[in-house]
Amino acid sequence: MIKKHWKKILIIMAILILGISVGVYAAYLLDATEVTYNKSGTTITVKAALDELYAKARYPKVGDVVNYNANRSDAAGNTYASGTYTYAANTTDTTANDYTGGTTSSTYSSEDSMVWKILDINNETGAIKLLAANGTPASLQLEGRAGWAYCENILNNISEVYGHGYGATGARSVTVEDINNVTGYNPVANGKGMHTQTYTSGSYFFDLTYENGKVKSFSNPLITASTSSPYTLTEDMSYSYEGTDYLSNTANTYFMIFYDTNWNFREYFLASRSAYLGSTFFNYQVRAVYAGKVTSRNFWYGSGGYGDGETFTVCPLVSLSSGIQLTWDSTNNRWNIN
Repeated sequence: MIKKHWKKILIIMAILILGISVGVYAAYLLDATEVTYNKSGTTITVKAALDELYAKARYPKVGDVVNYNANRSDAAGNTYASGTYTYAANTTDTTANDYTGGTTSSTYSSEDSMVWKILDINNETGAIKLLAANGTPASLQLEGRAGWAYCENILNNISEVYGHGYGATGARSVTVEDINNVTGYNPVANGKGMHTQTYTSGSYFFDLTYENGKVKSFSNPLITASTSSPYTLTEDMSYSYEGTDYLSNTANTYFMIFYDTNWNFREYFLASRSAYLGSTFFNYQVRAVYAGKVTSRNFWYGSGGYGDGETFTVCPLVSLSSGIQLTWDSTNNRWNIN
């Protein structure tokens, strides 16, 4: 709500506090050249006065810290029984849709100590999205075709734990589209996007079955392709780019996406599958932020029918209600949720 109306508030402040008349301000808005006004015998340009006022005014902006508590249930600060989600170690290449394919268990709780920063502000509604600046305290191990197939389910299930705090309307995992919206990278304009490739050899393919928009299972045993029975894959192409190719390395957005609060490169999964489709082989991949890049990590090698994986943090994205009120805390340099 604050972001939505801040310019109107500043206009009123300019008129009441700075003594700028409505007529002078209107001339400025109509691009009149070097509009000035006189106050206490001093001639000041409207632009200079407004620039100073904008600099002093405080309103929520991308990169600001918000004191969001995923375990706070109401405005009075009461807490509720913490929500938790545990992924047990499971190395079996199964079709159960909560399997990570990894060997390490991990638990996530609404009581986890997290730092939340503003990733996005909707200028029309005032709704705010908060990014976990350091990711989850626990890392997640995803491996093989199970890790690739179910990564979006798993990452969103974990992130949902953090979406029930006061002021929140829900949470999900950050995706590559969220990051690209900030960096300005356009996959299609760079020759990426969906790609189709037909194979006439190999026995390392598998299909995904969906239910209610989520992956329910993958085909087992593996599918064999041949000249008489070709197999066609259509997947979102993998790509990689440096954050500094699209953002200044001094920008708040750059540090928030690619560095943690201790100035280390961040490593976190994105709830976005991808694939490299060569003419004779393919790799199934999961997108991630890693070493200052938006990239993809290999999970299943179609050329040999074996898998890799990664252990990264999870990065929840919490949506705040458009009606939520924030108050600036100058002592702790953050926004508090009223």
